[in-house]
Amino acid sequence: MSDGAGTVSPLHWLHYTGCIHHTAGPMSHRFQQDTIETLRCADGVDRALHCWLAEAPVGVMIGVHGGLAHAGDFVTPALHFKSRGWHTVSLDQRGHGVQKRVHIDRFDDFIADLDILVQQVKGRWPELPVYLLAHSMGGLIAAHFGLRLSGSMDATGSLTSKASDIQGYILSSPYWANAIAVNPLIRKLSGVLSRLTPTLKAPLEDFTDVLTHDASITQRHRDDARDAIRASEVTIRFGAELLAAQAALAAHIDRWDQPLYVMLAGQDKLADNQQLKRTLESISSDDVTLVEYADNYHENLNELNREKVYSGIERWLAERLTRAG
Repeated sequence: MSDGAGTVSPLHWLHYTGCIHHTAGPMSHRFQQDTIETLRCADGVDRALHCWLAEAPVGVMIGVHGGLAHAGDFVTPALHFKSRGWHTVSLDQRGHGVQKRVHIDRFDDFIADLDILVQQVKGRWPELPVYLLAHSMGGLIAAHFGLRLSGSMDATGSLTSKASDIQGYILSSPYWANAIAVNPLIRKLSGVLSRLTPTLKAPLEDFTDVLTHDASITQRHRDDARDAIRASEVTIRFGAELLAAQAALAAHIDRWDQPLYVMLAGQDKLADNQQLKRTLESISSDDVTLVEYADNYHENLNELNREKVYSGIERWLAERLTRAG
């Protein structure tokens, strides 16, 4: 659509760990958080937890950011939803946060840290509904997390959270299928290279200019990369772990049984939209809503038509809150 409006697909299947406050540095002004706190993650490391807090909250969104990104990337949607009564909290993911090259040992480390964050949020605001707001790689993490909570996928290690702790999953351009061209030889050897040279830099194109049509946000991304807040490189192990996580999800996603709202971007250069739609069609649940924004690049939440994107999320949330009430 030339105006960037979203179209709802006929597929409309429509141990608490305390946050430790620290003095906010210069980056807090760039992303306009109310607080920057720390969360002790599963590996014992304290990582930055960015919090945008509403005065009279009606619910909490846990932002799960994408690859190479950081928690501050949620500033634009977080400020919007803050004005509508929603807290947003987002953790700098394992392997990210003030470093140039992203590296992880295991994809499951993301799941372990998200489990701790969910329990922190439930302990802090036990009376409020909690939704996961996840973008790109964050959508891959959130989907794994939801499947494991519902018992539809085996969990590595025990999870403290329960399926009932999350009232719904809101996914923007989930990175369930890869649209990025990968050298066939590299793909074939990724498992071996991941074991032998896990921290070796993987070849990666610069996609900064095709993430959003909003030039001001593109400039912010470049400023963040310059200041080492946003990564610009990935390791062989990181890439191999994401490919393996995508394959594992494809084998289990048809069992999905929780409220799900998915936004796809018609001009996405990173996630394979056609494969995503086929995957969503395989889900038997009648509580899955797919919305497509034909003119958007990858970052729906940061696009020029984001007010329409946010309005769609708000309508879906309002339906869910009405049912719960």
